[in-house]
Amino acid sequence: DLHSFPTRRSSDLVEARGKPLIESNTITGLDDGKTAVKYEIAFSSRRNGNSEVYISNADGSQQMNLTRNRAQDSRPSWSPDGTRIAFVSNRDGNYEIYVMNQDGSDQRRLTDNSAIDEYPCWSSDGAKLAFASERDGNREIYTVNVDGDELRRITNNPATDTNPCWSPDGTKIACTSSRSGNSEIYIIDVDGANPKNLTENPAWDGIPSWSPRSEEHTSELQSR
Repeated sequence: DLHSFPTRRSSDLVEARGKPLIESNTITGLDDGKTAVKYEIAFSSRRNGNSEVYISNADGSQQMNLTRNRAQDSRPSWSPDGTRIAFVSNRDGNYEIYVMNQDGSDQRRLTDNSAIDEYPCWSSDGAKLAFASERDGNREIYTVNVDGDELRRITNNPATDTNPCWSPDGTKIACTSSRSGNSEIYIIDVDGANPKNLTENPAWDGIPSWSPRSEEHTSELQSR
């Protein structure tokens, strides 16, 4: 599991058309007065014998264990503003969705049931999470507010629906589904309506990821 996010500090961020975000920098000696945004990466590691969630700088420096317990913690997902990380943990007996601050503080459980909940993905406004759960007998997609309220099942079929990924504009959720007989990429409205098979081939397709929204291009999906 690997998820990166640009660390935004107090200095201004400037978006250059066709280029990555750059951070204004007043350090003398720089020809253009600008440096690249500092990125941090969240990832899972078993280096201490069990799976934990870590963060590090993009160059691999300053690696830090955020979760620090004997359970299995994995599948980190950054909030859109970079202040929180959702993750999956079995520290309370089965796999549930948890949220913590980016420094590992205030770890709290978001879901609470005897089934498996996993694959958290943030809405673009940071107000909700989509995730996959087996609580109703087979794996379906659910959404929930970040305070744990308004839990809602948005898929309802006997197939497997999993790996949700919220669109940058907040109107769609992509997911992996076997409802057509094999694993395909679908997009659905956030209330579960209007499912559409994007891939339609006999091979395995799964784990969708949206491209960021930009002015020049509409959002696109990639599967891996």
